[in-house]
Amino acid sequence: MNVTSRTATLLLAACAGVAARPAAAVDLFVKPAGSGGTCAQSSPCTLAIALATASADDRVLLAGGGDTGPGTEVVLLDKAGALLGGWSGAPAGEVARDPVAYESVIDGQGARRGVKITSGAALLDGVTVRNGDASGQRECATGQLAGCGGGILVTGWEVTVSHCRIESNTADSTVPAEWAVGLGGGIAGAGANSLQITGNT
Repeated sequence: MNVTSRTATLLLAACAGVAARPAAAVDLFVKPAGSGGTCAQSSPCTLAIALATASADDRVLLAGGGDTGPGTEVVLLDKAGALLGGWSGAPAGEVARDPVAYESVIDGQGARRGVKITSGAALLDGVTVRNGDASGQRECATGQLAGCGGGILVTGWEVTVSHCRIESNTADSTVPAEWAVGLGGGIAGAGANSLQITGNT
């Protein structure tokens, strides 16, 4: 899938059910070994810096390669906007995406969830979420669950997860009791209204 910047903007508006991005919204560019501080196309930053810098309705574009991090999830999307994989990494010119040619991997390393989405009007597109583990993370509002959403957990509203690969994730019990079960090793929605899951593998 080859997606230009204009196409991706339209995809965010159409799929996530939100209006076109405000003029003040910006694109933040990420490479796994990025060293830039402004996350510009010519000077990409790390994923952690981009997520901390992003404001509502911004887009974070991931180049090919793998990203991980500490804590209970690699990525926390707590603002409206988009996390888009498959950026070509070109330092200038039209922003082109191809998630197959430039696979962007969110890797939980078997130690944490891949992605948690708590905001409304968020889009996750063209990303591979791998090796997430939410075992024991009881966030699905029921005492009978001891883990949910190992790859992706969505608690926000009007969220779209599209064209992603979700593989080798788990959400299991760490409690030795018959009632303790896991839910949604790959993806789980907890109180998520209007969640759209489309074109994923």
